[in-house]
Amino acid sequence: LDRHSFSLESFHRASPRLTFAVADRFAVGPESALVTEEGTVAGRGLSVSNSGLASVTWAAGSATAIRAMGSHTLERFEAAGTSDSDVARGHLSVDRTLSRSLVGTLGYEAARLAVEDEAATLTHTPRLGLQYRFTDRLDGRVAAGPTIAVRNDSTEVPGRKWLRGFFS
Repeated sequence: LDRHSFSLESFHRASPRLTFAVADRFAVGPESALVTEEGTVAGRGLSVSNSGLASVTWAAGSATAIRAMGSHTLERFEAAGTSDSDVARGHLSVDRTLSRSLVGTLGYEAARLAVEDEAATLTHTPRLGLQYRFTDRLDGRVAAGPTIAVRNDSTEVPGRKWLRGFFS
């Protein structure tokens, strides 16, 4: 069986300030690393991945845009010893134009990762980012923020042990 994929992206500008977008990516094939969104390796065997996304963007002013997005990705594997997974994400961000070439972004993402036969993990990721327009056809982006994982009533904060040692 060869790898097959389908991709759909569409948007509708309801008004000069309001834009809706949808996207779907579907892939099936014998190599999981070539099919999954993140390049997950789950061995040889039929693998299926499908991601759907919807977003709405509102231009709150000439220099500010607010974006809300929701997505769902499912991954299914036939190989022995593999586990299927589902990931649902919600994202909210505010973009602010700082100059003709520079845009600042403040965002928050929440996700629920469910892997077959395991407790679901919830993640919370605040983000701060910048986008720089080098030319009309070339942009550079950088974004950073910690991901806080909550699973089975425990919370993992990256760097917490390092910070405790640093400040003690």
